[in-house]
Amino acid sequence: MKKRLLSRLLLTSLSPFLFINTASAAEQAMIVFDASGSMWARVDGREKIVVAKDALKQVVRQWNPETQLGLMAYGHRR
Repeated sequence: MKKRLLSRLLLTSLSPFLFINTASAAEQAMIVFDASGSMWARVDGREKIVVAKDALKQVVRQWNPETQLGLMAYGHRR
């Protein structure tokens, strides 16, 4: 239950970044992914980065293929 709640919370926090209105004909969106060191902290026994990756996978699986999607990570060194 806590994992589902955390996943939903993460998706909710990502939602403002998922839908961006543009002037072009094609719909576009950008996901900004936190890959900083703090994401390795554990919540309910799982690293936050793992929970975030799982949530991102769920979003991508449900994504409309006609909407262009970008991904940017910050806080990483590679």
